[in-house]
Amino acid sequence: MGESIPLSPFSCKVYDVNAIKVRPTERGMVGKPVTFLVETNNAGPGNLEVTVNSGQVPTSAQAQGNHEYAISFNPKEARPHVVELRFNGENVPGSP
Repeated sequence: MGESIPLSPFSCKVYDVNAIKVRPTERGMVGKPVTFLVETNNAGPGNLEVTVNSGQVPTSAQAQGNHEYAISFNPKEARPHVVELRFNGENVPGSP
């Protein structure tokens, strides 16, 4: 007791997947980009992953400023598209 632990103190990155806000779009049209916004400013550090139809539909992300991203995909078929969001490997609440 009372002895220092080598390399301490330790830092730890903390995140909150529940703090991510998604402004979804309700409709899309075949051949026209579908875009929605994702805000991560209160979520802490991390990696946002977005897939559409299990990765079968390509997505792109554009930074809209600090911690806000416009996510887009271009539907090629008239059918429901499932959008999945993960932050640091965890499902964002409400996803898919």
